[in-house]
Amino acid sequence: MGIKHQHLVLVLVLATTHASFGQSNQGTKPAGNATAIQSVAQVNKLEKLAEIQQWVSSMKDEALSATSMAQLADAAWTVDEDYARGLFRFALSRVVAEQNDDAKLVSAKNTANRRIVSLIARRDLKWAKALVDASTKDVGKRAATQLEIANDLLETDPERAADLASQSIQSDINRGQIAFAKALRQRDPARADQLFNQLLTSFLSQPTLTAEDFTLLGTYLYRSRFVDVDDSIIVMQRIGDILLPDITGDRPDVSPVLISSYLRGAIVLLQRPVLVENQRPERYALGYVLLSKARQTAPNLVGELLNAMSALATGVPAQYTNGEAYKYMEKMPSAPADRIAEIEKMAGSDTRDALFLDVAFQAYRKKDFETARLVVSKIDDSKLQDELELLIQFGEANAYLISKSVDFGHGFKLVEKVPESLEKCLLRLSLASIASKACDKKLDERITRPCTHISEESQQPDISIPSFVHQRQTQGAERSAFRDGF
Repeated sequence: MGIKHQHLVLVLVLATTHASFGQSNQGTKPAGNATAIQSVAQVNKLEKLAEIQQWVSSMKDEALSATSMAQLADAAWTVDEDYARGLFRFALSRVVAEQNDDAKLVSAKNTANRRIVSLIARRDLKWAKALVDASTKDVGKRAATQLEIANDLLETDPERAADLASQSIQSDINRGQIAFAKALRQRDPARADQLFNQLLTSFLSQPTLTAEDFTLLGTYLYRSRFVDVDDSIIVMQRIGDILLPDITGDRPDVSPVLISSYLRGAIVLLQRPVLVENQRPERYALGYVLLSKARQTAPNLVGELLNAMSALATGVPAQYTNGEAYKYMEKMPSAPADRIAEIEKMAGSDTRDALFLDVAFQAYRKKDFETARLVVSKIDDSKLQDELELLIQFGEANAYLISKSVDFGHGFKLVEKVPESLEKCLLRLSLASIASKACDKKLDERITRPCTHISEESQQPDISIPSFVHQRQTQGAERSAFRDGF
């Protein structure tokens, strides 16, 4: 059995284990027998865990075995906490890097260690923090690890995730923390706002803070006019000869207090001594972009902002002070049909394919799979076309399976249209999970049949944004930023 196949089977086994442990006893039992019934049930659960533990322990792949053991510990926690802690400790011991481990194995063990600590954090946040603190003295690496674990916990435990993200900011700041705050806002707006305030304070404490980084922080409050109001994608805006994240659009329900704090922070940045000469036009451009925001939501700060810009104006190229650099800031994106027609007139198949890829990606993100499929059909590169078609089929099926109302039969048909691939196996596992939650004991064996075609070298793609498209996201966004000359 291949490692990837083994892993997929284990995911299904552990998912079933979680489901069975979560089920309550059916029917009304005499009160006097309650303790005895619970004891018998607990023994049965522990026996199941022990059987799975033996199988997991026999795995030759140490990283996979350790990660699987941690998943088992997570499932066992509510049954026997001491037993679960022992499993977690055993899992951690298996991913300790040895002197003779090659670079690939060390990397695999480090990744497994982070996953194990993420699972521990779900149960004992204090223990998880201690493990992270002991893992490295490098504040940047510690901050990155804390943020990775926070992202792992975000969907299931936003409160613990926010706590870890806050710890990450205290260790060191990085751009990923901004993306986390935006994701957290969808689940817990109050904690997300607190995290933004912490980020704002930390950013302004950096003596080398750039206008680009400060504008990136502003994407928590504002958005690109090229994306939907709830979209977190970053679009780079061309202003003269520089690029800044586009914050020309507004986000709904943003606290005026946060906006005022951010604008005051911008004034502080603009008033700082210029350390590198190219910072001057970037800061001036930032002030120009925020001027309309201040007039709209914080008119009391307009005077201070204008004074800070005036002090910077000396030495700034004329295009930034006379308005020429901002001529494309009002331009709106073309409709997909118009954009397709524009691209078809362009010379060079490579150029057209790159731009078609960008349009297809934007349609995919909006779950407009019909438009995405149309655009992909116009790509000249047949290999690229086939890969994208697979991802569109995957995305369409996955979007349906994670929707609130799922018809199992229709979902099954969508999955079966996808060519045999790792993506299809992931979709089958999702189908099996849906059937399990519905207590359907007559699962069609076609859902869970082994995916024997998967090689051990295969990499699991991101379910929300397929890896092939994700690798081109930044490149595509930059192309879209220049496509209309802005």
